Amino acid sequence: MRAENRHLRIWLVEIGEPLPTDPGPPRLLRTGLLGRQLAAGGPEVTFWNSSFYHQEKSQRSERTIEFRAPQGYRIVLLHGRAYRANVSIARVRSHQENARSFRDAV
Repeated sequence: MRAENRHLRIWLVEIGEPLPTDPGPPRLLRTGLLGRQLAAGGPEVTFWNSSFYHQEKSQRSERTIEFRAPQGYRIVLLHGRAYRANVSIARVRSHQENARSFRDAV
């Protein structure tokens, strides 16, 4: 690890992607792949995501939680309500709750 990377902190914020800890194994998309690559290079990486798993329409957690991914980066799940329809007021409210959870966590 290079000395200049030890103190670098990177936040990745994406509420709609699968996580490496989701059942499956899930197919990681851009943010998950980027987090894995960045963490391997030494910086402290935090991946902010929603507690609601959009693809499976299921809750990962009933509250905002934080844990470490096997790939070495930190994951923070921001609480947001469940919704059934992709285009709906419930989804907008879920995203608003994610934003409030993010504001409260930082």
